[in-house]
Order: sequence, then structure tokens, then C-alpha cells
Amino acid sequence: MPAHISPEQAISTVAEPTPHPRTFKPQGGGKTLIVLGDEVLTKSDHDFSRAYQLLAALAANEKYEVWLNTEKGLDTMESYKDIPRLNIAAEHGTVLLISQYSDEKMEIKSVHELAEKLKKAMDTVLRRYQKDFEPVVEDIRKTLTEELAGFVLRLEDKSGEVRHGATDKGNLVAHLLATGWHNRGIAIGGRESDEGMFKAMNHANGPEGDSFHAVIVGQLDARKTFAKYKLQSVDEVHQLLTRLALSKP
Repeated sequence: MPAHISPEQAISTVAEPTPHPRTFKPQGGGKTLIVLGDEVLTKSDHDFSRAYQLLAALAANEKYEVWLNTEKGLDTMESYKDIPRLNIAAEHGTVLLISQYSDEKMEIKSVHELAEKLKKAMDTVLRRYQKDFEPVVEDIRKTLTEELAGFVLRLEDKSGEVRHGATDKGNLVAHLLATGWHNRGIAIGGRESDEGMFKAMNHANGPEGDSFHAVIVGQLDARKTFAKYKLQSVDEVHQLLTRLALSKP
């Protein structure tokens, strides 16, 4: 959870999110914050061209502030780096590639250079590996306990990572929303590590608001989520982003 958002301030998990209405109309004079987990944009190489075009169209709209937010390294986002006005947050938001008005990109290697209120960033990802490394999982956990206090092992369906427990993809989103520059926002993700983004959006809404949408993509299975809305597939994500891209500034 973002460090400065307490459990009491975040909306509780829901058993089943509501299908997203596929519309999200920006209102008022502020910017709309759009934060996307990289995994919800492409399921295969076939999706890349469409995803690239959508990101370029969204980022070109001056009413939008668009971020790709990934736990992977910045080098894995190489294909998107040349999109003007697109911002990229890598390694759980500890490495930032920020678009500037000159269309140049500024890389910030640690979040604390951007805002003092965030905890000092660390080199969070020690290794990534395929999940067929199950036999060594216990050895990794033992090493973390004995030698790397504060670091945790997180497993997903096809991969895992070792990262510092204080890192959270929601920290950056919470900071951006705290600036007061945005009157609408949407965060779309499909991994467990995206839950921090959802909590930050919920916190921005307050108890009754619905200007900031938290959207999970794919099947939840037994996992609960902080996302209020859901989409079933990458194709549905593309449909929603297409409508956003076609919205008038």
C-alpha cells in the first residue's frame, strides 16, 4: 500500500468488481490521469501496433497525463520510449522516464528526487525467474530472511521477483493525485502488484466519489481486489482507450 495511505483510508476489497461501462468522459478544467500496467496492453505481438498507436494518441491530448507503470526494468519498455509526452515508471515507480515540454525525456533514477514525502528508493528487483524454479524458492526465502531483511519474494503465474517490501506501484500514483492537478483518473492493471494503484485511485475518490476509476483486467479466480471495475481482456482495454483517444480535448 502507498506509504502515506492507511488501511482505513482505502476502500475495502470487493468480492466481484462491476463490469466497466467502457466509457470515461473527462470533465472540468483539470487533467485526466491515465495509468496503465504494461501487461494490460498486449497479450501477443499482434497487439503491439494497436497499443502503440493508442498510447501515442492518448499522450498527444494535452488534457491527459499518461503513464505506463511496470515492475519491470526500464529497458523492457524500449519500444514505447519514443512516444512524445508518454511517461514511463519502471521498477515499481523507482525509475521514472518523464516527458518534458520540449519532447525530450528526463530519467529520474529514484522517486525521492521527485518528492520528499516518498520513501528513499532502492534497487528493488534483484532477479526475475521462471516459476519452474520452485525447488529453490525456499532457499531464496531463507536467504532473504537471514541476509536481506526488508526484501520479499513475490510469485506470479509465470514469473517472480525479489523486491523491497516498501516499494509499491501505487506510491507514484498517490503522489501524482496529491498534486491536485487532476480532476479525473483511471488506473488499469491485471497483476497483484497493481493493487496499490487501485488503492490510490479509491483514496482520491473519497467515500462517495467516482471520478477516479480502478479497473482490473482478466479473471480474478479466488483473489480479491481493491478495483471497483473490471474488464475481461486486452481487447476490452483497447476499446476503452480508443474511446478515450477519440474524446475531444
